[in-house]
Amino acid sequence: MSTPNIIYYHYAFSPYGRKVFWYLKLRAIPFTQCVQPMVLPRPDLELLGITYRRIPLLAIDGDVYADTRLIIQTLEERFPETLPNAVLGPGGAAGSAWARLLEDWSDNVFLNVLRLLPSDLPVLKDEKFLKDRRDFSGNPGAFDAAVMEKGRPEALAQIRNYFHFVEHSLLSGNKKWVLGGDSPSPADIMAIFTLDWALTMPNTLLSPPTSTSTTPLNLFTSSTYPSIHDWHARFKALLKTPTLPNPPSILGPAARDIILSSPQPTLKFDTQEPLGLAKNEWVLVTPTNTGRSFPQRGRLVGLDVGEVVVEVEVEVDGGDQGKKKVRVHFPRLGYSIKRDTQEAGPKI
Repeated sequence: MSTPNIIYYHYAFSPYGRKVFWYLKLRAIPFTQCVQPMVLPRPDLELLGITYRRIPLLAIDGDVYADTRLIIQTLEERFPETLPNAVLGPGGAAGSAWARLLEDWSDNVFLNVLRLLPSDLPVLKDEKFLKDRRDFSGNPGAFDAAVMEKGRPEALAQIRNYFHFVEHSLLSGNKKWVLGGDSPSPADIMAIFTLDWALTMPNTLLSPPTSTSTTPLNLFTSSTYPSIHDWHARFKALLKTPTLPNPPSILGPAARDIILSSPQPTLKFDTQEPLGLAKNEWVLVTPTNTGRSFPQRGRLVGLDVGEVVVEVEVEVDGGDQGKKKVRVHFPRLGYSIKRDTQEAGPKI
């Protein structure tokens, strides 16, 4: 089987972007990156008719996959064997189950790390970034410095609970990796990606002064959590493995041309789906938590218990070459699918 064209849309600051980047790199899956701005607009995605707001996205040939859960699940299915030079293999049935549970757990860690972002972080002084994230979350008070400072002690208490769980449960018994053994698994990535974000941003884990201490405290040192710090160091060392070079980069127009000219596999369509949706109906796919103001519109072309696929028409070179189609895949979990009641037709 020939190796598919894989193009990864991400930006470096995103912990979710790092999660998939690390997975691709450690598994030695060949890919090209198309680095995106941290805030809207993202013209490279507009070229594909994609209005969905979240990053990262992964294109495999002519199909684009959203949400890191679906991205990694799809890569596990497409690359079931350990590749040459890889330091990370596929999770297998048991490993994938652990990875999925830890990914859900890490979402809660992420929400609390967000509450701990230092007020002097440059992005928190950037009005363009703040407006973008407030529009995205639907919360006009998001990242308010006073609110974040007030909530900091509670967030630290939650993060301390997470660290305790990893130190005394996941890594108990002097394990090197989450599932044991001498090699990491995808479960390690799912457990570490948000903790890495907290550990590597200066001052994120400092406790504010208290009645018994006039200086900030660090409750998350290597003396308190030695297994976590050793595990984190081992993992970061793997990312520097000489046989795993960083991927080449590609610009948006060239990435679009590759995607629009690549093959697309046959899709499943569940005709007994409880929503009663028919193939080729115009629908809106929308996240059920953040990003609800940025749905993806398209024709419904694939549907099963775990995945929904919409087809988007893309004008090429101002319409001179007609229209081509890209398919965008979403997981069912965490997304709603509704008929589009607007007049039928592409709106890109």
